[in-house]
Amino acid sequence: MIRLTPLCETANFQEALKEERVRLLIKLIQEKFSLSPDLSKALTDDLFRLDRKIQEALFEQVLVTNGFEQHEQWIAEHLPIQQA
Repeated sequence: MIRLTPLCETANFQEALKEERVRLLIKLIQEKFSLSPDLSKALTDDLFRLDRKIQEALFEQVLVTNGFEQHEQWIAEHLPIQQA
């Protein structure tokens, strides 16, 4: 018997969702804080490292954070620890 995997469970679909979340987050953050292209690129890299739940929480955080430094610190606190 063939078992079909629902589209929402496929790795490609999950990756596409993550890319869209990051794209929207960057757009919101750029608009709110008037970021330079270089800073946006660095931030994009960090946002891709966040897991889905943290990315989703970040949408709310964008609304309540007043300064970019505050926002940047929140992201840094939620990044996964890198293995050396």
